[in-house]
Amino acid sequence: LIHFYKRPRIFDRTMSESGSDSAPEDVTFEAARSVALENIKEAAKAIEDQREKRKTAKKRKIEFLKQQKEEKLKRLKELESQKLPEDLLANLTSSEPATEDNPASS
Repeated sequence: LIHFYKRPRIFDRTMSESGSDSAPEDVTFEAARSVALENIKEAAKAIEDQREKRKTAKKRKIEFLKQQKEEKLKRLKELESQKLPEDLLANLTSSEPATEDNPASS
C-alpha cells in the first residue's frame, strides 16, 4: 500500500497546469445554438438513412423470397407433370397383390 502513496500524481499536476494557463473560450449564444441545431439535423438525417437502409433491405428480402417461391412452384409443377397418372398408379397397386400371391406362375 505504501508504493501507491509514493507515486507522483501526474494527472493532478497536468490538470492544474493546463487549467490556469488559458481562459474558457467565448462562444456566443447564436453560434452555440446553430452548432446544436446542426448536430440535431445530422442525427435526424442519420436516423432517416438507417430507416431507408432497413426499408430497402426488407424490400430486397421480400422480393428474393417471392422469387424463390415462384421458382419452387415452377419446379413442383414440372415434377407434377412428369409424374405418372393416378389411375395408372392405382391399377398397378391393385394388380401387384395378385401377382405376389402366385409367384410360381410367372
